Amino acid sequence: MENPIALHPYGVMSPECWASFMNILAFESEHMGYPPEHRLIVDACAVQHPQNFELQKKLGIEKRLVTASIQSVGRHLIGLYCALEMHIPLLSISKIMGYVIEHGQPLELLEPPAELGKMTTADFSADFTPEQYKQFAWNWAHSSWKAWEPYHETVRGWVNKYALHGGK
Repeated sequence: MENPIALHPYGVMSPECWASFMNILAFESEHMGYPPEHRLIVDACAVQHPQNFELQKKLGIEKRLVTASIQSVGRHLIGLYCALEMHIPLLSISKIMGYVIEHGQPLELLEPPAELGKMTTADFSADFTPEQYKQFAWNWAHSSWKAWEPYHETVRGWVNKYALHGGK
């Protein structure tokens, strides 16, 4: 990551990536009014920007935000799992994510994979049609989820334990 600054509260996005992500959200808002695929966009981007303890320390990111960055990765992996494997309607996934966080134990630290996915914010085009945008969102989600494959069983376990069975 070059020239990192703490524009993002967790301090894990370069200014270029943060600006690109903001452009994607502006496109959604302007052209689509935040479609259901917004869920995929946020989750894919979040898991590509996991905690980075060395960088966060260098930037002086507060301990509570570093802890939140760990939980963020887990929460957004849950979102990808629910969308891609469980085929839960995108607009219903936030409730499941919230339930896991609210009723489960703090999610464990997952060591980021070396490769965080083949697709990034750089693959977005402001010339996308709504259909192309939706396909981009799904492709980015698949790419990001696949990158975290060593932890798929962990994520499935979180959802099974804390969302599907009421924390039992």
